[in-house]
Amino acid sequence: MIKLSTNGVPLTKEKILRLKDARIDEIVVNIGASGFSKDVYKNMEEAAKYMTITCCAPLWPLQREGYIDMLPILNDIGVKHLELYQLQILN
Repeated sequence: MIKLSTNGVPLTKEKILRLKDARIDEIVVNIGASGFSKDVYKNMEEAAKYMTITCCAPLWPLQREGYIDMLPILNDIGVKHLELYQLQILN
């Protein structure tokens, strides 16, 4: 299995199809890296038509609301996997 990690911003339909042709099986998108961009959600929805999409997210306290809001969106657009990472901030 070949995976590609991205923030999701550059995922145009043309690039998604090129990745599919290159036999990329899965795209892992860090949705928090784009500030939970609606455009990135649209890109993920398009990519989900052709390959497996995983959403990964480091749990950053300042983005708490974004994580809560994203759950139904991810379900609606066909994301199959969600990877949450613990983030610890030390002073």
